[in-house]
Amino acid sequence: MFRLFLYALCLLPLSIHAQKDYSGVYYLGGLNKVTPAKPYGRIQVLQLADQRAFVRLYYMNGLQSSNSAAFSEVIQLDQGRLVYTTKEDPSCTVILTFTDTALVVTQSSTAFSFACGFGRNVAVDGIYQKGKESAIAPIRIGQHRLSLQWIDAASIGSATIRPSVKGGGFPIQGRQVLSGYLNKDSLSIKGIIYPLSDKELVFDGTIVSQTTMVNGGQPCIRKGVFTFKSTQGRKYWRLQQMQNCEGGMVVDYIDIFF
Repeated sequence: MFRLFLYALCLLPLSIHAQKDYSGVYYLGGLNKVTPAKPYGRIQVLQLADQRAFVRLYYMNGLQSSNSAAFSEVIQLDQGRLVYTTKEDPSCTVILTFTDTALVVTQSSTAFSFACGFGRNVAVDGIYQKGKESAIAPIRIGQHRLSLQWIDAASIGSATIRPSVKGGGFPIQGRQVLSGYLNKDSLSIKGIIYPLSDKELVFDGTIVSQTTMVNGGQPCIRKGVFTFKSTQGRKYWRLQQMQNCEGGMVVDYIDIFF
């Protein structure tokens, strides 16, 4: 019996295939710069946990009118293939198929002129060659200030970004608590950060905010993939999915400082 057990252990690695990482930046025809009168396409892919991928596509047809296409979506990965659909055009399907060195994109739609919600007569089909640069930008490892605007600035929070894990993401965990009071005002964040650039982050995880002033004092739980951006020269990344669970015009300004 023990011999059979050892034999099974030896066979185990043969039956488990390492998950291929498709993260990267892909360019239409390998052209990584905008050139007059030539189509330009760029697709940035971040492979996430649970067979998901964050995909950002930008395409410009190169004509004088410069009609374009763009989307940023989290898409399920199925055997090296991603399928993008949109409510703007229910007939639209954009299939992205990975090869060893490229991303083959095919678009289909029965819409006449603005297929897939893209610009007029724009189709993003083509072979996008993988570029040399990483899809993930650098970020400072260590402690960063963390804040929610409902909590007094004197009670600034802290989040720790740790070194990259397999797959290129950076684990982050942090908390802010309003001190000196008997309420439950707090903010917590836990997950993985994928920097798209020095100005934008993709976050995959859980954010919980709670304050007596909104949502009836109940926690607002955000779970999934979100983006943080730094705009107008600000020295922090702000969560872009700002609406509080209370709804309406109530928003949370959740900031991670440089």
